[in-house]
Amino acid sequence: MKVSQKATNQIKIVAFDFDGVIFDGESTAVEIGEKFGLAKQIRETLFELLTWNITLKEAILKGAAVWKGIKAEDVAKVTRDLRLRQGSVETMKELKGKGYKLALISSGLSQVTYSIIKQKLGLDYAFGNEAEIIKGVFTGKLVSPPIDANRKAEILKSVAKSDGISTTNCVVIGNDPNDIPMMLLAGLKIGVNPHPAVARISDAVIGDVKDLRAILQYFA
Repeated sequence: MKVSQKATNQIKIVAFDFDGVIFDGESTAVEIGEKFGLAKQIRETLFELLTWNITLKEAILKGAAVWKGIKAEDVAKVTRDLRLRQGSVETMKELKGKGYKLALISSGLSQVTYSIIKQKLGLDYAFGNEAEIIKGVFTGKLVSPPIDANRKAEILKSVAKSDGISTTNCVVIGNDPNDIPMMLLAGLKIGVNPHPAVARISDAVIGDVKDLRAILQYFA
């Protein structure tokens, strides 16, 4: 699908979801949780979410509880070796070189993980769930409301406002239905290996993406 040059010329901020977009795997939480024997519990929560037995908010709170007693530094060590989609570093470097600001808005990451990803990829903004950590250990609680689909949209509005632009000057790159509210605010919506509901509202759809550099075709 072609995107007009006029549309891309108006873009100032590029916002990404993480799982399924930058992270090339089932779930960041599952991937990290494997190292701590938590993957089974996390998968069970994801299954409840996917089968509509719990809401995204409930899934986030339930997921946070699983990490109770785990040291934040141990999670940070695993995060540093996290498998990103091929071409992620190069994609961010090229977009920054073209003058775009970059944002990560995720429902599946805690501040321990997203702060490392932000530094690794040279992002301008990164947002995820704020886990409570006391004496270096996760308590299993959050210190702020879970980042569900509507909060993702609110965060995009806040980022745009802080830069003195409209959300129509943003592109959102997502794959999951919980990305839809923030994608609908954007001037350009790109679906990467998207859920059918995401594909329907996207301006551009890229399927079977192995290398994130596939998105660069849409940026001047």
